[in-house]
Amino acid sequence: MEAAVKTFIGYMNPNDRGEYIAFGYNIIDESGGFVAPSALESHVKGDGVDPGGTSLYDAIYQGLTDLNGQPAGHIKALIVMTDGMDNSSSHTATDVVNQAKNLKIPVFTIGLGSYVNDTLLKKIANQTGGKYYYAPNSTDLLAIYRSLIKVVTGRIYLY
Repeated sequence: MEAAVKTFIGYMNPNDRGEYIAFGYNIIDESGGFVAPSALESHVKGDGVDPGGTSLYDAIYQGLTDLNGQPAGHIKALIVMTDGMDNSSSHTATDVVNQAKNLKIPVFTIGLGSYVNDTLLKKIANQTGGKYYYAPNSTDLLAIYRSLIKVVTGRIYLY
């Protein structure tokens, strides 16, 4: 999983910026805000994440809020990789969809694993202008991230 995320970061241009947020019961901004791809890659980890719950909606909401604070004129999109389960958030799926619509930020969702809440992840993606992807296991992530970089940025890479 981390290798696939790092591959996606590798497709980013040097002037692009990204943020890496890890979540469980708690939410950790691993990258400390938006940073260049060269710095972002070293922050792909989940150190300190409490596995005692899942705050999916709160993590998405934080990502949207953080993206909204970035300068205008840049492509803004949120990519979320999860099983789609939430049992710890103060926000709801409706809150997330409404916030994304208000901010005009598409949310691209990746359902990872054999037990994924496809219905929810498709709803969030479709209602915000994003797209849903399904990865039964982490080996499928590389192809998804290759597709995502093209969809999000319009850039085409030859492999």
